Amino acid sequence: MAFVKGYHVYFGYILRVINGKQNIDLLYDQKTLNFTVIIGEKLSGISFTLDSSALFDNWNTISLQIAPQKKQLQVFVNHKQIGSAPISFNSSYYQFLWGANDLERYQTRDLPPMRIKDIKLFDDNNLAYYWPLDEIKGDIATDRIKRETALVKNPKWVKPAYQDWTLEKTFVTKGNAICSFDKKAEILYIVSPDSVTEFNVKNIDSRWKQYAFNRTNIIIGTQGIFDPFTNKIYNILVDKKKAISYAPGNKAWDGEFRDTVLTEYWHSNKFLSPVDTSIYIIGGYGQLKYKNSVERYSIPTATWDSVHTGGDFFPPRYLAASGVNETGDTAFIIGGYGSSTGNQILDPVSYSDMYAFSVRSKTFKKLFDFKDSHTKFTFANNLIVDSKNQVYYGLLFSNDSFNSSLQLVQGSLKDPSIKLLGNKIAYPFYDIQSYSDLYYSPKAGKLIAVTFFYSNFDSPEKFTTVKVYSIDFPPQAISPGGEMDAPEPLPYKKYVWMALAVAVLAAIVFFISKRRLPQAEKQLSARENNNGREITVTSPVINGEEHTKETSLLARLAEEKKPEKSAIFLFGQFQVFDNEGKDITGLFTPLTKELFLLIITHTFKNGRGITADSLNEILWTGKSSKIAKNNLSVNLTKIKSIVEKIGNCTIEKNRDFLQFVIHDDNTAYVDYDRFMKLVGSKHSMTKSYMEEFLGLVFKGAFLNQTEYSWLDDIKAQISNQVIDICLDYLNQLKDITDDPEIVIEIANCIFYFDRLNEDALEYKCKTLIYLKRHALANQTYTKFIKEYKEIYGEDFSRSFPEISKNDPHTHLKI
Repeated sequence: MAFVKGYHVYFGYILRVINGKQNIDLLYDQKTLNFTVIIGEKLSGISFTLDSSALFDNWNTISLQIAPQKKQLQVFVNHKQIGSAPISFNSSYYQFLWGANDLERYQTRDLPPMRIKDIKLFDDNNLAYYWPLDEIKGDIATDRIKRETALVKNPKWVKPAYQDWTLEKTFVTKGNAICSFDKKAEILYIVSPDSVTEFNVKNIDSRWKQYAFNRTNIIIGTQGIFDPFTNKIYNILVDKKKAISYAPGNKAWDGEFRDTVLTEYWHSNKFLSPVDTSIYIIGGYGQLKYKNSVERYSIPTATWDSVHTGGDFFPPRYLAASGVNETGDTAFIIGGYGSSTGNQILDPVSYSDMYAFSVRSKTFKKLFDFKDSHTKFTFANNLIVDSKNQVYYGLLFSNDSFNSSLQLVQGSLKDPSIKLLGNKIAYPFYDIQSYSDLYYSPKAGKLIAVTFFYSNFDSPEKFTTVKVYSIDFPPQAISPGGEMDAPEPLPYKKYVWMALAVAVLAAIVFFISKRRLPQAEKQLSARENNNGREITVTSPVINGEEHTKETSLLARLAEEKKPEKSAIFLFGQFQVFDNEGKDITGLFTPLTKELFLLIITHTFKNGRGITADSLNEILWTGKSSKIAKNNLSVNLTKIKSIVEKIGNCTIEKNRDFLQFVIHDDNTAYVDYDRFMKLVGSKHSMTKSYMEEFLGLVFKGAFLNQTEYSWLDDIKAQISNQVIDICLDYLNQLKDITDDPEIVIEIANCIFYFDRLNEDALEYKCKTLIYLKRHALANQTYTKFIKEYKEIYGEDFSRSFPEISKNDPHTHLKI
């Protein structure tokens, strides 16, 4: 048995043993903090206490030994006898009631919040019945010895809590968010530019609180860390060697970041060491470079320095996990993605290794490589290190797919052994638009996982979709099933006795009889698993208007048009799916990706493709023709093997041009191909045409986050084509009242490609006013003029009344 933390009232019955009209009760008296045994209506004289650590953090074995012939009861706690008392049980028929029950004169609703497990009945030292209480659903528990059943009322099964992640909360913040965790108070902080959300892990009654405070810029890619010595949250911007802090409860940070430049330390690792009261930042990514530098911020002196490291070579990387030991003088870094040179275009790989970094000696030491565990070894940012048991916990995921998932793992600090624990958390991974972290709440006995999904960089209105998950600690592996072996009985003889060990619920009625209970009709309802279902990612917030997958016209259209197999997507982020629907984008190296994009974009842009000479000039400038030709041949072979997986399409040479060829229009889908066909037929812009067009470009700008100098002109051409078609359609509308929803979505679409487009601003504001969403129209305008001034350095010339003054029932041609 163990008590559950976080409640105020703990008085109540643990167990009632009924023999005819006689009873033995084991109850907990919160006032005296004693467990007391009552026989009939009198105190038996048997009582005991358990310290809070044992009561809440450990399983406690409680055994009642009943000797009818000797008319004696003995009580054992954790295998030690703590008392005995006389009894007068006459019948061999017993009923065992745990917690609340409805049995006639013994009915009660008083019970402490507790967990119980491993109920065992012995008869003459023989294990007669054994209920592990390891079920995961339903209201029936099954005995492992004779298959007897026991009825459970209102069960909350413990096992799933150690195997399944629970989605505690999902919400959207304005602007970019960071997270940090106060391990002492066990509070998770989600900090956005204008508010703080607190998750008090150990407080069952009041877990979530939110406070507003003075708006402060939070730059995407920066991270938060909690300092237990000053009780402050620090936000670190390594690029500017700057740190600002926030003390929970205050109304503002002690500084601000005025910069809007993107960081060059994406997904770096950070930890705080008490050895020198400093925050360390290791690795990161930016400007096509992976880093292995170590930067240090001293909290007492508020100074920065770059640490000169020694020891083993630590290859540059990002997307690793790091955590410190109990004394804080050693950090462990595992996995990540990078390259030995730090150059993104030179053979980047997924690292499957673990390093230790000594704060005292400033040296790296390679501990080991993982032999055959996982092909992708990228992690959520934080690693939970258990120094006492020499193990760690981390969240592993694959970085080559948007539809990724976080998998909890436990590994050893001594060797490369590793095992999977719990189920998976759906994790939409868009590289630097995604972030995840892991924390440990010791008193609450939980691991906490946090995922962020940031809005697109080009979105006028920034937001962060936040999801918080928890799983009970220590987590368990999801076993394939099968029965466990019954434990050996303890050496007590010649008695009918019962051992109650500890673990299953907070409010149950549990009936067991030596006679088989009748099989009552019951309905087994599977426990809902939030993590096993597909995650709905919130669409970008455009000028303050949040669109979800359920409500957005664009999202519905994109979902309807998206093929499941043999598809290549160039709008939004680059994605490729094979003929079985598997995301194979990760098969492309940076070089083969650029070569493939050169061929496919030029194929659909001009209908011809691109020559080998042009490819050599772009990709291997300065190389001899022989070397360039060989490089092209080798990499084309790699690309063709990937293309074969897509479907009935190939890379072919037609005269002097390399082309991407689809042999059957129905076997492979390229969104850019369909886009160009729609552009070519824009003379017939019906509503269905426009809906298909919007569904294509809804995912975002063309090859978003993919930057090549040769691609700039193509992106500009596509942006102009999108904006022209959108405006042409709007200009042909006679009245926005016919379909205001599509007007707003078209305006949002234009903002994807030109966030300062005045026509889109006017259409959207007028339509919102027509829909009586005046505050949102004003918010859209305010955001627009702010960004206008940031970019052009001057005020926008048109006022809000000028933008929105036209009668919405008139033609809106601008």
